[in-house]
Amino acid sequence: MLRVHIFDLRVIVFVALWPSLIPVSVAEPVQQVQSQRFDIGYLINADALPVTQVELWYRTGTSGDWRLYGTDGDRQSPIAFVATEEGQYEFFFVITNEVGVSSGIPRPQSQAHHKAFVDFTPPIVQLHELRQIEHLGRSLLQLRWNAVDTHLTDRPIELSYQREDGDQWEPMFDRPLSNTGRYDWPIPEGLVGRLSVRVAVTDRGGNRVLSESREVRLRRTAVASMLTTPSRSRPTMGASTTMPEPVYDSRQDTDKTRAARLYAEALSLRDQQDYRRSVAKLRHAIKLNPSMTEALTEMADILYLLGDFDRSQGAYELALRQAPAQRSALLGSARVHRQRREYSQAAQRLRTILRYQPDDAETWMHLGDVAIFQGDEMLARECYARATQIDPNAHAVIDESRKRLSLMDMGSRTVR
Repeated sequence: MLRVHIFDLRVIVFVALWPSLIPVSVAEPVQQVQSQRFDIGYLINADALPVTQVELWYRTGTSGDWRLYGTDGDRQSPIAFVATEEGQYEFFFVITNEVGVSSGIPRPQSQAHHKAFVDFTPPIVQLHELRQIEHLGRSLLQLRWNAVDTHLTDRPIELSYQREDGDQWEPMFDRPLSNTGRYDWPIPEGLVGRLSVRVAVTDRGGNRVLSESREVRLRRTAVASMLTTPSRSRPTMGASTTMPEPVYDSRQDTDKTRAARLYAEALSLRDQQDYRRSVAKLRHAIKLNPSMTEALTEMADILYLLGDFDRSQGAYELALRQAPAQRSALLGSARVHRQRREYSQAAQRLRTILRYQPDDAETWMHLGDVAIFQGDEMLARECYARATQIDPNAHAVIDESRKRLSLMDMGSRTVR
């Protein structure tokens, strides 16, 4: 009997000398491969030697017809495999000795002996300038980034920080985040001074890319001081100076002020990643104030995170009817088109931004990313080059565009 066992990218094959050779497949996790060319090793029981032929079959995806990759000429481990494209691969071995073969040609329903996800293109990541803000009584650090890759995981983003006097990076969260491109991090109480932040992105192939860390000097805010320092002027309970609690008068609450309050509550829920409740608040705010363009754009952003691309695009369209030049809505709409592989429409949205803001270096860089997905390397290089030249003050974009050009040069050398 022939038994096929797999670990990592190695195949252990035991061949016993019986007329009936039936393969036994062992389920294994999908392996991550970051190279276009890799070896698959196998080990054959000495009692089964000599082996007359080793065939490697493969298919892409999880179903469909198997294709014969080839035979191992020297019938000695390993056999080299070259992936023609990125994605999931399944492998099936057919071993032959003097007794017979381990199995016939694999059929569509045949269980793979091994699976691998091949991803030889690392993500492209950019961390933007950091900004400290105060919102709803909290001190927040605005984090904005761009991460581009065809095979990102559902939660590919890791954010971490390092204190000025520290030597270790501390995670901001206990698990990775979705690729939202934004997060407002509640600054821990007492954390002041210079701080470094970095973002790490991991794709399905196991490629992990760290952005260059960015520094920010956290200031002690009035909000933080009020929360941590006792106020000498604050009256005590029962004192004659105690001020009564303000009485809320609903008659003074117009639709616009109610909409503004709902919008603020929605942003708070978004920061807590309570996306569905945030969308509900935004819908209510828009109903009260239909001209609230920023609420439409925010709702579109969150619907994108929820995977509701149709409604997300619809909300962006409504926002753009009110404000055709709104950059955030145009960028968001381009992101939805890119997710749906509608690259021409994505490029059109980005070019609309450039029509109003021709010196927008970041948009030139995004246009280059779309050109990469379209397979237009020449256009991508032109856009990246433009991003490095058009705005000398866009230091982060210039650095990231140069990295992209460098990665393209490396990829060209690898192919050659």
